Amino acid sequence: MKICPKVSKSCRNNSGFTLIELVTVMALISIVGGIALVTTSRSIHRYNLQNASLTLQADLRQMQRLALVEGRAYHITFDAVGNFYVINLMDSEVAGMGTTVFLPNGVTIHTPPTTSDGTTIHYTERGTPGRGFTIVLRSGRYQQQLTRTVSGGRIEVGPMEVGSIVPWSR
Repeated sequence: MKICPKVSKSCRNNSGFTLIELVTVMALISIVGGIALVTTSRSIHRYNLQNASLTLQADLRQMQRLALVEGRAYHITFDAVGNFYVINLMDSEVAGMGTTVFLPNGVTIHTPPTTSDGTTIHYTERGTPGRGFTIVLRSGRYQQQLTRTVSGGRIEVGPMEVGSIVPWSR
């Protein structure tokens, strides 16, 4: 401990921080944390949307292969309220017999498949789609479109876009 004969500015105990320094540091930490949170949230939305699109695309291809190999018609039914879809045989309408696939958290079906009944896509016994379709999935501000034309035969996944669309409701 230092003993000073006179109390002067140079001998005062200057340990610790002032209130202004603490407030400044807290403000900077809050700003950096907020930026990190927004960036992470966007990345999660993009990842979930991409994951859902790839899973749906793979399920549609698998359903087409099964229809072709087994010689049986398959259909996929979408439930936009519960954010899931069910893959089932056309002639099997028994509840619980199909495969139910839930979309990742935050991903929603915003446009139903554009088919005759509005909610179902089917593949014939020869593996051909009954009709072309378009499905729009959305997560946060991002959306992605899956389209299939009867003549083209392939499922096209559009680019991930930022936009606003009106949600689909039954």
